[in-house]
This record gives sequence, C-alpha cells and structure tokens, in this order.
Amino acid sequence: MQEVIVRGGARGVFGVSGSSGFTVEHVDIGETTSQGILIQDCQNASINGSTVRNSNSEGVRIDSRDSSTHPAAENVTIQNLRVVDDRANPQQTYGIRETGPGTANDAILNNDLRNAGTVADLEVYASSTVTRGNVLTGDEPADDTSGGVPDGRYVLENANSGKHLEVANASTADGANVQQWPANGHPTQRWILSSV
Repeated sequence: MQEVIVRGGARGVFGVSGSSGFTVEHVDIGETTSQGILIQDCQNASINGSTVRNSNSEGVRIDSRDSSTHPAAENVTIQNLRVVDDRANPQQTYGIRETGPGTANDAILNNDLRNAGTVADLEVYASSTVTRGNVLTGDEPADDTSGGVPDGRYVLENANSGKHLEVANASTADGANVQQWPANGHPTQRWILSSV
C-alpha cells in the first residue's frame, strides 16, 4: 500500500490475526482514539515512514496475543517514522511499544521518537528485536557516518509554525517555488530523500 492518511477514528492502520507480507510506504496518522498503528499477530509487515501524531494510546504497537489460534507477531519493521504527542496535555503513552508473548525478530529503525510517549518513547519486549538509529526524548540525533538522514519518504514540518513544506500550486516544473502550508495530506507535501 502506498499511503494511509487518517485524522480521528480508532486507529490509522490495524493489521491483525495472521496478516502477512504487507507494506505501507507512507503514513500520516493523527488524533486517533486508540493506537495510531496496531500490528497484532502479523508477520513480515513494514511501515516505512512519515508521521504518527497525538494518539490517545500508543503511537505504534506491535503485539502478539496469548493464544494458540493466532501466530505471534514476527519480522515486523517500523522505520523512518516521526512519532510525537505535541498537545498541551499529552495522552500518547508510548511512542513505539512492542509487547508479547511470542513477539520476535522485529526491527525498529531510524525513528524520531522525541516527545512520543508519557510513559516511554520506546519499549521493546523481545530480545531478538533490533533497534537502531532511533532518537528519543533528550537525545540529539546521532551522527550518521553516511552523512545524513536515512533514505525514505518524509514530511518536512517547521518546528515553529507546524506548517509543512510543499511545492506551490502542485507544480511539476523544474525550479518550482516551495512554500509552508498547513498540513493537508496532499502529495505536494511529501518529499523523497535518497542517497547520491
């Protein structure tokens, strides 16, 4: 799946009960009443980037139910996300939370989790889960030997205005103007960064 954009509702993405082999390239999820993303009892699933904001539970949860009828969550990748609760009274308990039993071999990579959870920015259940390149509250982004931000799809948000950088008038011309504009989920506010 290329893109999921959600404002409100229970969850933005809910993978459940043995779903496997799915990828979501870009998410723009906010103001959900439960998790922004819940991946429960899924295998070989990937969420590859962008934003989860202001959920009323966990921003992202990877979970396995205690049941012999459901396979455990395994080989789930969460990468290149910005997970944050920037409300005056934050309610998002965890940025990314992995729970068990049976959850294993996941990868939580290159996520910006500053101010992501009131309990913890990141909680990992399985010793086999790989966490690398995540930035937590109080951390400065780690120096990267490749010289920059990991490849991926991003929304560029001004920290002061909260507005997103976009291509003016959805132009595709070389040298088109860019501008700040309120978040609207339009593709003109999506930027692909890749190594050269």
